[in-house]
Amino acid sequence: MVRVLLVDDQPALREVIGAYLRRFPSTFLVVAEAGDGRVAVEMAERLKPDVIVMDLRMPVLDGVEAMRLLKRLGNPARVIAYTSLTDAADRSRSAGAVACLPKPCNLEDLREAILAAAG
Repeated sequence: MVRVLLVDDQPALREVIGAYLRRFPSTFLVVAEAGDGRVAVEMAERLKPDVIVMDLRMPVLDGVEAMRLLKRLGNPARVIAYTSLTDAADRSRSAGAVACLPKPCNLEDLREAILAAAG
């Protein structure tokens, strides 16, 4: 089972992604949701998800800085950047993302990316 943390400042998007992943209860467990990068880092340290789906543009601490902080803390979670920013792939990969998906994206593509990230 892949433990997933959803991070986006838009609750509706977290809800849609979470509802989709919950359709596969033997494959995914959504351990928590966060609306900003600082809360995401705290949750990731406490809950130890396998994969984090993280928006890049958020209040308090953006996704790139949150990924860098997770890397400094030695958190092993694999991060999938999920963003509407068109130039974000290189920045997110340099911060530690294993994939960068456009926002919005096909939910099946996201599911496959999570499975690939979980290895």
